[in-house]
Amino acid sequence: MFMENPNEASSNPVIVAVEQARKILLAALGGVSFGLLGDEESLTLLLAVESVGRVVDGARVLSTSDVLRRSEYFDAAAAKAAAQAAVDQSAAAAQNAAREKAGSGKAAAESVIPEGAAASPSVARAAASLAAPTLARRLGCRSGVELVCTLARLSRSEVLQRSALGEKAGQRMLLGRPLAPTYPVLGEALQGGELGLEQSRVIVQVLDGLRSSVLVEDLDRVERSLVASGSGAIIPETEGLPGAGIAFAPELLRQQGIQWKARLAPDGSAPGEAPTERRSWLTFGTLNNGGYSLNGWFTTLDRAIMSNVFDAYLSAAAANPVPGADGAATRASGTARVSDAPPRARVAFRETDLAHADDNEAAQEATSEARNATAAGQATEIGQAGEAGAKMEASDTLDADPPDPLSPDRISPDLLSPCPQQPDDTRSRNEKQASILRAVFEAAARQPGTPTMGGAAPTVLVHININDLLDGRGAGWIDGIDGPLTPGQVDELICAGGYQPVLFGQTGTILHLGTSNRCFSASQRRALAARDGGCVIPGCTVPPHLAQVHHVVPWQKGGLTDIDNAVLLCNASHSSIDTSGWDIDMRDGRPWVRGPLLFDPTQTWRPAGQNRAAIPAEKPNWNK
Repeated sequence: MFMENPNEASSNPVIVAVEQARKILLAALGGVSFGLLGDEESLTLLLAVESVGRVVDGARVLSTSDVLRRSEYFDAAAAKAAAQAAVDQSAAAAQNAAREKAGSGKAAAESVIPEGAAASPSVARAAASLAAPTLARRLGCRSGVELVCTLARLSRSEVLQRSALGEKAGQRMLLGRPLAPTYPVLGEALQGGELGLEQSRVIVQVLDGLRSSVLVEDLDRVERSLVASGSGAIIPETEGLPGAGIAFAPELLRQQGIQWKARLAPDGSAPGEAPTERRSWLTFGTLNNGGYSLNGWFTTLDRAIMSNVFDAYLSAAAANPVPGADGAATRASGTARVSDAPPRARVAFRETDLAHADDNEAAQEATSEARNATAAGQATEIGQAGEAGAKMEASDTLDADPPDPLSPDRISPDLLSPCPQQPDDTRSRNEKQASILRAVFEAAARQPGTPTMGGAAPTVLVHININDLLDGRGAGWIDGIDGPLTPGQVDELICAGGYQPVLFGQTGTILHLGTSNRCFSASQRRALAARDGGCVIPGCTVPPHLAQVHHVVPWQKGGLTDIDNAVLLCNASHSSIDTSGWDIDMRDGRPWVRGPLLFDPTQTWRPAGQNRAAIPAEKPNWNK
């Protein structure tokens, strides 16, 4: 029976020990003047208190889950039937034991316990509690959550969070019998104070996300690895990994979980990839306090492109002030035009670095640092978003270059929308707005007034294991961005911007740094702009400076980085060229396209390109 006076002493040794520990902690911490502690003492006390707090937090979760379980609703009829069955079974067992003790020769009438006798006191109490109202009902509460909120002075959300964690890390019960926790390694670490609540919740989130898509042994391996990383233990799964032996904070555990998802996805896709990949979207909220909120969702790649431009302006080493700052130079405002910049150097490019993750159509703009270095007779690494990093040699000529057709000297909303007239464009207005915003950021990264980072324009670098790339498995990673890129996205980016192999040894040392491969030069891009005039898909009006270069024969299959094997595609067409049904063929150096059956039932190959200057004007025949 529930104690009428919770303050009276309990005979349970666990409760007695907890009460004694509470009094000791209160006496030790109640009079501490934290501000008078030395630095080392303050840190030591913090570690000690957190260590005790983790033990207490684990017990709070498991205790809350136990009270909630006792307050679950039972069907009265089923409970009574189960109780009666337990009584009958116990009585029969007691009679058999009595007969054996009295001797088999005595009559049944001489049995110590007659038929229908009551069960043992423990079984009777268990049966009675099973048939009785729940703990919460007996105390006048409608649910276990209400009971815990009242007794423990907690909010409903906190109780529900404890309950969710306790269901996965705590002991389960089935018909009065204990079962192992869903995640036993996590449960043991939580109860032992090796993990905090935030760490445990992150681990549960990761494991729940993998549970339906990986093998059981792989799930167990992930659980052991994450628990070890969170507690600072070294086990076979973490030995030799960076940071092994140091307890990771929740955010680092979350990043590890993302990597596990990318590695173990059985179909070789990264987390979140679906047959129809989710698209970025952007919309405005309603008027509130004189302004509008900006709402949206962006892919990993879109986030990386935008973040790089932000970082370039916010970097302390940025060459130009942030637009809009008091006294800021106007040339950093993003309105600079190519015609405003000094004459560019006509240079020969040799690719030396991994390309922009979505290399589109950028013109090579020499930065002020590159110009100064050239004048001084030095060689300087330069890079631009939309073009691989390149090296400009001092011996190159410095003739003035005519206006580059690929330079985004003007941004028009009508031109930024990828494939605005394509009949198969099923994107919503919000999705198109997100594509426009991405194009604006890409164009801003190529502007000569955009600050540089490390001597180069904002550039997205993508890393992927070569085996994963060749097998179409795993994921690509962008430094500073948590989310992975799918192999399809990485392949698309390599098609547009090139790659540079780096060979690592077993200990992580760099054994060989290869040269950049498969990167279209600025001269090749100008030639493609003149030939194709923009995206080659019929009906698409995206201009050259907003298009991407696509290998008709993929580089993995031996396709050359040559204009006879390249066409311009908009972002939407490039990302879906393998699934949209459009076919491209090169004939005598000119692209031909064939539409999907839905849009072209005749399946006819047609010449592609939208350069309006390709057809000469007709001379009038005045002799007629």
